[in-house]
Amino acid sequence: MRKIFLLVIFFFGLLAGVFVFAEINYPVEELGNCQNEDECQAYCDSWENIEECVSFAEAHNLLSPEELAEAKKIIKALAGGAVPPGGCLNPTQCKAYCEEPTLIEECITFAEKAGIIPPSEAAEARQVRKALLAGIPLPGNCGTKKKCDAYCSKPAHMQECIQFARKAGLISAEEAAQAEKVMPLMAKGESPGGCKSKEECETYCADENHVEECIQFAQKAGLMTQEELKMFRKTKGKGPGGCKSKIECDAFCNNPANQEICFQFALDHDLIPPEKLQEIKEGAARLKQGLAQANSETLECIKTVVGKENLEKIKAGTFLPTQEMGDQIGACFDKYMSPHLESPPKGLPGSPPEGFIGPGGCATPEECEAYCADPAHYEECLKFMEF
Repeated sequence: MRKIFLLVIFFFGLLAGVFVFAEINYPVEELGNCQNEDECQAYCDSWENIEECVSFAEAHNLLSPEELAEAKKIIKALAGGAVPPGGCLNPTQCKAYCEEPTLIEECITFAEKAGIIPPSEAAEARQVRKALLAGIPLPGNCGTKKKCDAYCSKPAHMQECIQFARKAGLISAEEAAQAEKVMPLMAKGESPGGCKSKEECETYCADENHVEECIQFAQKAGLMTQEELKMFRKTKGKGPGGCKSKIECDAFCNNPANQEICFQFALDHDLIPPEKLQEIKEGAARLKQGLAQANSETLECIKTVVGKENLEKIKAGTFLPTQEMGDQIGACFDKYMSPHLESPPKGLPGSPPEGFIGPGGCATPEECEAYCADPAHYEECLKFMEF
Protein backbone atom coordinates (compact mmCIF):
# COMPACT_ATOMS: atom_id res chain seq x y z
CA MET A 1 0.00 0.00 0.00
CA ARG A 2 1.16 3.47 -0.84
CA LYS A 3 2.97 5.42 1.87
CA ILE A 4 0.20 7.89 2.39
CA PHE A 5 0.73 9.39 5.83
CA LEU A 6 3.01 12.29 5.18
CA LEU A 7 2.62 14.43 8.28
CA VAL A 8 5.23 17.12 8.49
CA ILE A 9 5.58 16.73 12.24
CA PHE A 10 7.82 13.81 11.41
CA PHE A 11 10.52 16.08 10.08
CA PHE A 12 10.66 18.19 13.20
CA GLY A 13 10.11 15.16 15.38
CA LEU A 14 13.26 13.58 14.06
CA LEU A 15 15.23 16.54 15.46
CA ALA A 16 13.32 16.69 18.72
CA GLY A 17 14.77 14.13 21.05
CA VAL A 18 15.66 11.33 18.65
CA PHE A 19 19.43 11.56 19.04
CA VAL A 20 20.28 8.50 21.09
CA PHE A 21 23.13 9.59 23.33
CA ALA A 22 22.85 6.69 25.80
CA GLU A 23 25.90 4.86 24.43
CA ILE A 24 28.13 7.94 24.21
CA ASN A 25 30.92 8.41 26.72
CA TYR A 26 30.45 11.58 28.78
CA PRO A 27 31.30 14.37 28.93
CA VAL A 28 30.87 15.26 25.24
CA GLU A 29 33.07 18.20 24.48
CA GLU A 30 31.63 18.78 20.97
CA LEU A 31 28.15 19.35 22.39
CA GLY A 32 28.69 22.08 24.91
CA ASN A 33 30.55 19.68 27.19
CA CYS A 34 27.24 18.01 28.12
CA GLN A 35 27.63 15.62 31.07
CA ASN A 36 24.77 13.18 30.41
CA GLU A 37 22.08 12.22 27.93
CA ASP A 38 19.53 14.75 29.18
CA GLU A 39 22.02 17.62 28.94
CA CYS A 40 23.01 16.59 25.42
CA GLN A 41 19.36 16.39 24.33
CA ALA A 42 18.70 19.83 25.82
CA TYR A 43 21.76 21.25 24.05
CA CYS A 44 20.60 19.89 20.70
CA ASP A 45 17.04 21.13 21.16
CA SER A 46 18.06 24.53 19.80
CA TRP A 47 18.29 25.89 16.27
CA GLU A 48 21.60 27.53 17.20
CA ASN A 49 23.20 24.16 17.91
CA ILE A 50 21.33 21.95 15.46
CA GLU A 51 24.03 21.88 12.76
CA GLU A 52 26.67 20.87 15.28
CA CYS A 53 24.39 18.16 16.65
CA VAL A 54 23.53 16.73 13.27
CA SER A 55 27.23 16.59 12.34
CA PHE A 56 27.90 14.78 15.60
CA ALA A 57 25.02 12.36 14.94
CA GLU A 58 26.39 11.66 11.46
CA ALA A 59 29.88 10.97 12.78
CA HIS A 60 28.55 8.55 15.39
CA ASN A 61 25.78 6.93 13.26
CA LEU A 62 23.00 8.21 15.52
CA LEU A 63 20.62 8.85 12.60
CA SER A 64 19.57 6.66 9.68
CA PRO A 65 20.58 7.84 6.18
CA GLU A 66 16.98 8.95 5.54
CA GLU A 67 16.75 10.88 8.83
CA LEU A 68 20.15 12.45 8.23
CA ALA A 69 19.16 13.63 4.75
CA GLU A 70 15.93 15.22 6.05
CA ALA A 71 17.74 16.89 8.97
CA LYS A 72 20.25 18.45 6.57
CA LYS A 73 17.41 19.81 4.41
CA ILE A 74 15.93 21.55 7.44
CA ILE A 75 19.32 22.99 8.37
CA LYS A 76 19.82 24.25 4.81
CA ALA A 77 16.37 25.85 4.77
CA LEU A 78 17.00 27.63 8.08
CA ALA A 79 20.43 28.80 6.93
CA GLY A 80 18.76 30.23 3.83
CA GLY A 81 16.48 32.40 5.94
CA ALA A 82 13.39 30.20 6.14
CA VAL A 83 11.25 30.94 9.18
CA PRO A 84 10.12 27.85 11.14
CA PRO A 85 6.34 27.34 11.36
CA GLY A 86 4.80 29.66 13.92
CA GLY A 87 8.24 31.07 14.62
CA CYS A 88 8.98 28.06 16.82
CA LEU A 89 12.31 28.45 18.62
CA ASN A 90 13.47 24.85 18.68
CA PRO A 91 12.60 21.41 17.27
CA THR A 92 10.44 20.50 20.25
CA GLN A 93 8.30 23.62 19.85
CA CYS A 94 8.01 23.01 16.10
CA LYS A 95 6.94 19.42 16.65
CA ALA A 96 4.27 20.51 19.14
CA TYR A 97 3.12 23.29 16.79
CA CYS A 98 2.80 20.96 13.80
CA GLU A 99 0.96 18.27 15.75
CA GLU A 100 -2.04 20.61 15.84
CA PRO A 101 -4.14 19.76 12.71
CA THR A 102 -5.40 23.32 12.33
CA LEU A 103 -1.81 24.60 12.02
CA ILE A 104 -0.23 21.89 9.90
CA GLU A 105 -0.82 23.79 6.62
CA GLU A 106 1.94 26.21 7.61
CA CYS A 107 4.20 23.25 8.39
CA ILE A 108 3.47 21.61 5.05
CA THR A 109 4.29 24.84 3.23
CA PHE A 110 7.59 25.13 5.11
CA ALA A 111 8.51 21.53 4.29
CA GLU A 112 7.58 21.98 0.62
CA LYS A 113 9.59 25.18 0.22
CA ALA A 114 12.55 23.62 2.00
CA GLY A 115 12.50 20.70 -0.42
CA ILE A 116 11.80 18.26 2.39
CA ILE A 117 8.80 16.85 0.54
CA PRO A 118 7.90 17.10 -3.18
CA PRO A 119 4.65 18.78 -4.31
CA SER A 120 2.89 15.42 -4.74
CA GLU A 121 3.57 14.44 -1.13
CA ALA A 122 2.63 17.92 0.06
CA ALA A 123 -0.74 17.48 -1.66
CA GLU A 124 -1.26 14.17 0.15
CA ALA A 125 -0.27 15.75 3.45
CA ARG A 126 -2.94 18.40 2.88
CA GLN A 127 -5.48 15.64 2.24
CA VAL A 128 -4.53 14.11 5.59
CA ARG A 129 -5.00 17.52 7.20
CA LYS A 130 -8.51 17.83 5.75
CA ALA A 131 -9.40 14.41 7.07
CA LEU A 132 -8.16 15.26 10.56
CA LEU A 133 -10.07 18.54 10.56
CA ALA A 134 -13.19 16.62 9.50
CA GLY A 135 -12.82 14.43 12.58
CA ILE A 136 -11.49 11.33 10.79
CA PRO A 137 -8.88 9.82 13.14
CA LEU A 138 -5.58 8.46 11.93
CA PRO A 139 -5.40 4.65 11.89
CA GLY A 140 -4.37 3.45 15.33
CA ASN A 141 -4.03 7.14 16.28
CA CYS A 142 -0.54 7.07 14.79
CA GLY A 143 0.97 10.51 15.17
CA THR A 144 3.78 10.59 12.61
CA LYS A 145 4.48 9.32 9.11
CA LYS A 146 6.92 6.77 10.50
CA LYS A 147 4.44 5.38 13.03
CA CYS A 148 1.60 5.34 10.49
CA ASP A 149 3.72 3.48 7.93
CA ALA A 150 4.66 0.91 10.58
CA TYR A 151 1.06 0.53 11.74
CA CYS A 152 -0.35 0.17 8.23
CA SER A 153 2.29 -2.30 7.10
CA LYS A 154 0.73 -4.93 9.36
CA PRO A 155 -1.95 -7.05 7.62
CA ALA A 156 -4.30 -6.80 10.61
CA HIS A 157 -4.47 -3.01 10.20
CA MET A 158 -4.69 -2.75 6.42
CA GLN A 159 -8.48 -2.58 6.25
CA GLU A 160 -8.52 0.32 8.70
CA CYS A 161 -5.79 2.12 6.77
CA ILE A 162 -7.50 1.59 3.42
CA GLN A 163 -10.72 3.05 4.78
CA PHE A 164 -8.89 6.09 6.13
CA ALA A 165 -7.11 6.60 2.79
CA ARG A 166 -10.43 6.35 0.93
CA LYS A 167 -12.22 8.78 3.25
CA ALA A 168 -9.32 11.21 3.08
CA GLY A 169 -9.33 11.13 -0.72
CA LEU A 170 -5.81 9.69 -0.89
CA ILE A 171 -6.88 6.77 -3.05
CA SER A 172 -9.79 6.28 -5.45
CA ALA A 173 -12.64 3.83 -4.96
CA GLU A 174 -11.04 1.60 -7.61
CA GLU A 175 -7.69 1.62 -5.82
CA ALA A 176 -9.41 0.85 -2.53
CA ALA A 177 -11.25 -2.08 -4.12
CA GLN A 178 -7.98 -3.44 -5.50
CA ALA A 179 -6.28 -3.07 -2.13
CA GLU A 180 -9.08 -5.01 -0.45
CA LYS A 181 -8.64 -7.85 -2.94
CA VAL A 182 -4.93 -8.02 -2.21
CA MET A 183 -5.26 -7.74 1.56
CA PRO A 184 -6.34 -11.33 2.39
CA LEU A 185 -3.54 -12.80 0.26
CA MET A 186 -0.98 -10.44 1.75
CA ALA A 187 -2.12 -11.41 5.25
CA LYS A 188 -1.40 -15.05 4.37
CA GLY A 189 2.05 -14.15 3.08
CA GLU A 190 1.09 -15.00 -0.50
CA SER A 191 2.06 -11.70 -2.10
CA PRO A 192 4.89 -11.68 -4.70
CA GLY A 193 8.18 -12.00 -2.89
CA GLY A 194 6.32 -11.43 0.38
CA CYS A 195 5.91 -7.71 -0.42
CA LYS A 196 3.90 -5.78 2.18
CA SER A 197 3.24 -2.44 0.47
CA LYS A 198 2.40 -1.04 -2.96
CA GLU A 199 5.95 0.27 -3.33
CA GLU A 200 7.53 -3.05 -2.33
CA CYS A 201 5.29 -5.01 -4.71
CA GLU A 202 5.93 -2.64 -7.61
CA THR A 203 9.69 -2.82 -7.05
CA TYR A 204 9.59 -6.61 -6.87
CA CYS A 205 7.41 -6.96 -9.96
CA ALA A 206 9.50 -4.47 -11.95
CA ASP A 207 12.14 -7.21 -12.14
CA GLU A 208 11.50 -9.23 -15.31
CA ASN A 209 12.51 -12.39 -13.45
CA HIS A 210 9.41 -12.01 -11.27
CA VAL A 211 6.87 -11.20 -13.98
CA GLU A 212 5.23 -14.63 -14.11
CA GLU A 213 4.94 -14.81 -10.31
CA CYS A 214 3.31 -11.38 -10.25
CA ILE A 215 0.94 -12.32 -13.08
CA GLN A 216 -0.21 -15.39 -11.16
CA PHE A 217 -0.75 -13.27 -8.05
CA ALA A 218 -2.77 -10.68 -9.99
CA GLN A 219 -4.86 -13.46 -11.50
CA LYS A 220 -5.47 -15.06 -8.11
CA ALA A 221 -6.43 -11.72 -6.55
CA GLY A 222 -8.76 -10.88 -9.45
CA LEU A 223 -6.89 -7.66 -10.19
CA MET A 224 -6.81 -8.11 -13.98
CA THR A 225 -9.01 -9.41 -16.76
CA GLN A 226 -7.68 -12.10 -19.09
CA GLU A 227 -6.99 -9.44 -21.71
CA GLU A 228 -5.04 -7.35 -19.20
CA LEU A 229 -3.05 -10.40 -18.08
CA LYS A 230 -2.18 -11.13 -21.69
CA MET A 231 -1.02 -7.56 -22.13
CA PHE A 232 1.00 -7.73 -18.90
CA ARG A 233 2.91 -10.72 -20.25
CA LYS A 234 3.66 -8.89 -23.49
CA THR A 235 4.82 -5.69 -21.81
CA LYS A 236 6.56 -7.27 -18.79
CA GLY A 237 4.40 -5.14 -16.54
CA LYS A 238 5.60 -1.77 -17.84
CA GLY A 239 3.41 0.47 -19.97
CA PRO A 240 4.07 3.63 -21.98
CA GLY A 241 5.84 6.30 -20.00
CA GLY A 242 6.79 3.68 -17.40
CA CYS A 243 3.23 3.37 -16.05
CA LYS A 244 2.75 0.30 -13.85
CA SER A 245 -1.01 -0.01 -13.43
CA LYS A 246 -4.18 0.39 -15.50
CA ILE A 247 -5.01 3.57 -13.60
CA GLU A 248 -1.58 5.07 -14.25
CA CYS A 249 -1.52 4.01 -17.91
CA ASP A 250 -5.04 5.34 -18.57
CA ALA A 251 -4.09 8.67 -17.00
CA PHE A 252 -0.89 8.83 -19.10
CA CYS A 253 -2.50 7.88 -22.39
CA ASN A 254 -5.59 10.07 -21.91
CA ASN A 255 -3.23 13.05 -22.10
CA PRO A 256 -3.21 14.15 -25.77
CA ALA A 257 0.48 14.99 -25.48
CA ASN A 258 1.24 11.30 -24.82
CA GLN A 259 -0.97 9.69 -27.46
CA GLU A 260 1.84 9.26 -29.98
CA ILE A 261 3.98 7.51 -27.34
CA CYS A 262 1.09 5.22 -26.40
CA PHE A 263 0.26 4.41 -30.01
CA GLN A 264 3.88 3.53 -30.78
CA PHE A 265 4.06 1.43 -27.61
CA ALA A 266 0.99 -0.51 -28.77
CA LEU A 267 2.61 -1.08 -32.16
CA ASP A 268 5.92 -2.21 -30.66
CA HIS A 269 4.23 -4.70 -28.32
CA ASP A 270 1.69 -6.08 -30.79
CA LEU A 271 -1.26 -4.79 -28.76
CA ILE A 272 -3.38 -3.69 -31.73
CA PRO A 273 -5.62 -6.40 -33.30
CA PRO A 274 -4.41 -7.39 -36.82
CA GLU A 275 -7.60 -6.24 -38.53
CA LYS A 276 -7.44 -2.88 -36.79
CA LEU A 277 -3.77 -2.48 -37.65
CA GLN A 278 -4.52 -3.31 -41.29
CA GLU A 279 -7.25 -0.70 -41.30
CA ILE A 280 -4.84 1.86 -39.87
CA LYS A 281 -2.17 1.01 -42.43
CA GLU A 282 -4.63 1.32 -45.31
CA GLY A 283 -5.77 4.65 -43.96
CA ALA A 284 -2.16 5.78 -43.68
CA ALA A 285 -1.53 4.77 -47.30
CA ARG A 286 -4.54 6.77 -48.46
CA LEU A 287 -3.41 9.67 -46.34
CA LYS A 288 0.03 9.54 -47.92
CA GLN A 289 -1.61 9.74 -51.34
CA GLY A 290 -3.83 12.56 -50.19
CA LEU A 291 -0.89 14.59 -48.90
CA ALA A 292 0.80 14.27 -52.28
CA GLN A 293 -2.23 16.02 -53.83
CA ALA A 294 -2.99 18.48 -51.04
CA ASN A 295 -2.73 22.23 -51.60
CA SER A 296 -0.43 24.46 -49.52
CA GLU A 297 -3.17 25.60 -47.15
CA THR A 298 -4.11 22.03 -46.27
CA LEU A 299 -0.48 21.04 -45.70
CA GLU A 300 0.10 24.05 -43.45
CA CYS A 301 -2.96 23.15 -41.41
CA ILE A 302 -1.80 19.52 -41.04
CA LYS A 303 1.71 20.65 -40.08
CA THR A 304 0.18 22.70 -37.28
CA VAL A 305 -1.68 19.60 -36.05
CA VAL A 306 1.04 16.94 -36.21
CA GLY A 307 4.24 19.00 -36.39
CA LYS A 308 6.67 19.38 -39.26
CA GLU A 309 8.69 16.27 -38.40
CA ASN A 310 5.66 13.99 -38.21
CA LEU A 311 4.23 15.44 -41.41
CA GLU A 312 7.39 14.48 -43.26
CA LYS A 313 7.26 10.99 -41.73
CA ILE A 314 3.63 10.56 -42.84
CA LYS A 315 4.57 11.63 -46.36
CA ALA A 316 7.37 9.06 -46.32
CA GLY A 317 5.04 6.38 -44.98
CA THR A 318 7.16 5.82 -41.85
CA PHE A 319 4.67 7.16 -39.29
CA LEU A 320 1.13 6.07 -38.45
CA PRO A 321 -0.91 8.91 -36.94
CA THR A 322 -3.17 8.27 -33.95
CA GLN A 323 -6.95 8.27 -34.31
CA GLU A 324 -7.14 11.78 -32.90
CA MET A 325 -4.46 12.99 -35.31
CA GLY A 326 -6.35 11.36 -38.18
CA ASP A 327 -9.53 13.19 -37.22
CA GLN A 328 -7.69 16.52 -37.06
CA ILE A 329 -5.98 15.86 -40.40
CA GLY A 330 -9.39 15.07 -41.90
CA ALA A 331 -10.68 18.38 -40.58
CA CYS A 332 -7.85 20.16 -42.42
CA PHE A 333 -8.81 18.46 -45.69
CA ASP A 334 -12.47 19.38 -45.14
CA LYS A 335 -11.62 22.99 -44.42
CA TYR A 336 -9.11 23.73 -47.17
CA MET A 337 -9.88 21.20 -49.91
CA SER A 338 -13.67 21.08 -49.81
CA PRO A 339 -14.20 24.81 -50.59
CA HIS A 340 -13.27 23.96 -54.20
CA LEU A 341 -16.62 22.14 -54.35
CA GLU A 342 -20.15 23.30 -53.64
CA SER A 343 -21.38 20.83 -51.03
CA PRO A 344 -19.31 17.70 -51.28
CA PRO A 345 -20.37 14.46 -49.68
CA LYS A 346 -17.03 12.87 -48.74
CA GLY A 347 -15.23 15.42 -50.90
CA LEU A 348 -17.50 15.29 -53.97
CA PRO A 349 -20.07 17.74 -55.38
CA GLY A 350 -23.50 17.71 -53.81
CA SER A 351 -25.48 19.41 -56.59
CA PRO A 352 -23.50 18.98 -59.83
CA PRO A 353 -24.39 21.23 -62.74
CA GLU A 354 -26.09 19.89 -65.85
CA GLY A 355 -23.77 17.79 -67.93
CA PHE A 356 -21.45 17.16 -64.97
CA ILE A 357 -19.09 14.18 -65.36
CA GLY A 358 -17.08 13.21 -62.29
CA PRO A 359 -14.40 10.65 -61.47
CA GLY A 360 -14.99 7.37 -63.23
CA GLY A 361 -17.74 8.98 -65.29
CA CYS A 362 -20.11 9.46 -62.31
CA ALA A 363 -22.96 11.91 -63.01
CA THR A 364 -24.80 12.08 -59.64
CA PRO A 365 -23.69 12.54 -56.01
CA GLU A 366 -24.68 8.94 -55.24
CA GLU A 367 -22.66 7.54 -58.16
CA CYS A 368 -19.63 9.67 -57.29
CA GLU A 369 -19.81 8.73 -53.60
CA ALA A 370 -19.99 5.03 -54.44
CA TYR A 371 -17.09 5.29 -56.87
CA CYS A 372 -14.85 7.24 -54.50
CA ALA A 373 -15.60 4.94 -51.57
CA ASP A 374 -13.33 2.41 -53.27
CA PRO A 375 -9.73 2.93 -52.00
CA ALA A 376 -8.46 2.12 -55.48
CA HIS A 377 -10.09 5.34 -56.75
CA TYR A 378 -8.96 7.57 -53.88
CA GLU A 379 -6.11 9.27 -55.73
CA GLU A 380 -8.25 9.90 -58.81
CA CYS A 381 -10.94 11.54 -56.70
CA LEU A 382 -8.43 13.70 -54.86
CA LYS A 383 -7.00 14.95 -58.14
CA PHE A 384 -10.52 15.77 -59.30
CA MET A 385 -11.16 17.82 -56.14
CA GLU A 386 -8.31 20.20 -56.99
CA PHE A 387 -10.21 21.33 -60.05
